Amino acid sequence: MFNEVAKFRVAAQPDTFATYQWFFRSKDMLGTVLNGIINSGQLYRTFTQREITEIQQLRQFFDPNLETTFVSNRINEYKEAKNYAGALQFANHLETQIKQGIVTLTSIAKK
Repeated sequence: MFNEVAKFRVAAQPDTFATYQWFFRSKDMLGTVLNGIINSGQLYRTFTQREITEIQQLRQFFDPNLETTFVSNRINEYKEAKNYAGALQFANHLETQIKQGIVTLTSIAKK
């Protein structure tokens, strides 16, 4: 997904933005792992309340439905409006969220 944000950022230009399509990645990544941790009860035995909150936020952000309704639809709005600056700001926002997700995933992996 991090690489897809980089592709999105590069494509958010007048000559290329109209043909750009977001490639959905969240369904490939975290859903299965996080659902397994949560459904097994391991989440509550292993992590602190703060960590659980971070994991739940990560799970919400990387949900395939959110990716479809929030990310893809927002990109399409920027494309239709030819709002390249807004698209770049959105790419920065996504990158920040993904970086925070990586920090959370690193803490999960260490436990």
